[in-house]
Amino acid sequence: MQVQEIKKDVIPQCQHDYEVSTIEADNGRTIWKSFVCKKCGYNFTKKFIKDVDFPELESFKKYINKPFLYTASHDEIRKKVGEVIHSYLRKKGERKRGLVFHDKRGTGKTHYAIQLLKYFKRKQLKSIYALNFSLFLFDKKREMNIQYDKTDRPPTEIIQEEALSRDVLLLDEVGKGKNSDWSNGLLYLFVDSFYMDEDKFLILTTNLKPEEMDKELDPAVASRLYEFCEFVSFNHLEDMRRY
Repeated sequence: MQVQEIKKDVIPQCQHDYEVSTIEADNGRTIWKSFVCKKCGYNFTKKFIKDVDFPELESFKKYINKPFLYTASHDEIRKKVGEVIHSYLRKKGERKRGLVFHDKRGTGKTHYAIQLLKYFKRKQLKSIYALNFSLFLFDKKREMNIQYDKTDRPPTEIIQEEALSRDVLLLDEVGKGKNSDWSNGLLYLFVDSFYMDEDKFLILTTNLKPEEMDKELDPAVASRLYEFCEFVSFNHLEDMRRY
């Protein structure tokens, strides 16, 4: 319990302006404060909405405050995604523990995935992280030509550790460009980590079609994704970047 001074305009029904007991009950973004005047006993409850910061999504900040435009074309996607997430959170039955958003470019796969991460964070359900896998590979290659001091750690090593430690991870832009044994090996590391941990949830976006994944990605990666992830096609949506 927290005691503080409250002005008269906070409790208009009470003319006293001194000690008021405040009890805070935190439920996600909402904070309910119960005010009780110690002189006359009058009490009431006030609702506050707290801001949520998303430092884990720093490299995706253009999606943070930009609303996602839902249309009738998203109805099937929303239903499928909702069923997967609710099943995962309830831990009931044979549940999927991941989502693969695939197909057509510019249809909002990344934007929608970020909305899901924001949902987990706002509700304080799980720890989150988002990683552009294509850029991660580029930075990883660049670091190979840099001599680091023994006391320093390459930035991508820290990023990798952070990503693997979270409950919910977005791997964005998977399969972009030419894939190699080296890049597939790194992808396997991420996918297998979430495949083996039943408490974790993976969201992966790719422009590859499911039948292309067997050819472009390591078969072991594709096999794991098929088993523990729900594949969601965005192929029927329009390229939103054109409008």
